[in-house]
Amino acid sequence: MKIKMLSIFVVILLVGGFVILNDFKATDSKFSTKDLNVEDLTAEDLPLSGPVVPKAESPIGSITIGPTAHISNVPKTMQVFRVKPSNISISDVHRLADKLGLKGSPGEYNNKIGLVDNAKVIDADTLSGQIDYTDTDKIFKVSENLPPESEAVIIASDFLKKIKMLPGDAYMLQVVTDDMSVRDKNTDELLEYKEVNRQVMFGRKLNGYETIGTGTSIKVYVSDNGYISGFKKSWPELVYLKDMNLKTPEEAIQELKNGKGRTMRRNEPELSNIEINSVKLGYMVPMSGYAQPIYIFEDTSRENGFKSMVQAVR
Repeated sequence: MKIKMLSIFVVILLVGGFVILNDFKATDSKFSTKDLNVEDLTAEDLPLSGPVVPKAESPIGSITIGPTAHISNVPKTMQVFRVKPSNISISDVHRLADKLGLKGSPGEYNNKIGLVDNAKVIDADTLSGQIDYTDTDKIFKVSENLPPESEAVIIASDFLKKIKMLPGDAYMLQVVTDDMSVRDKNTDELLEYKEVNRQVMFGRKLNGYETIGTGTSIKVYVSDNGYISGFKKSWPELVYLKDMNLKTPEEAIQELKNGKGRTMRRNEPELSNIEINSVKLGYMVPMSGYAQPIYIFEDTSRENGFKSMVQAVR
């Protein structure tokens, strides 16, 4: 028989705080907003990223608004932030390696700083500030004694606290188990799945609101006997710019119908006949640019869920 990795694509929409409580210097201490004319900042200066949701009248991706899709107590304004540029240095990566018990000297390549100690690898992106650590020998190895989800959460939290990479407003979002498929080597028949690791995912909130985007996640891989086989942190620091006026929910819904919504994944054919049954305010937080308020529209009745964003500021 043969073992192969089960490919799983998971769209993660995460939530947590914008205060960084760690000693890993991932931001530029000389950064300022003096180069911006903050007072003249408008919605046009804050483009949303992601694939466009088709117009409501389109056969594929058609959108209707259900009776439960309403929101109350919408504030007149919400805060807008700028993402601080990363300033990760070789000494930062060296300090992280010391905490992880890794040996070796960091090196720079393609806007990244890396360190390799046999199968253990640190990879830090100097442009975005994203940090990755992987034990390539263990992260996808079949586990014989994988901790239960509740224990995996404690192990992951303690690990992040130990290396001082757990922000104060982060919270545990979900746990996902990675499997490997075991197949007959002759017929390729699926025989069983074997557990590999548990991905403990931490979310982010900004001013108490849900956040969506590339700058909102921390993930820890917990493997056999609670061993930490990897982690990834995408969590930039944010600088307040100004309060901006918001659109009404009715205006945002109309923009969604007019094809101005954005989604976190491609508009595949199965995304047809969407009925929005939830609407709420949140934030889009990327790894660069601006963090801004958004209206989040959801179809929670779908098996795989559906979320779309519309810019909330005027």
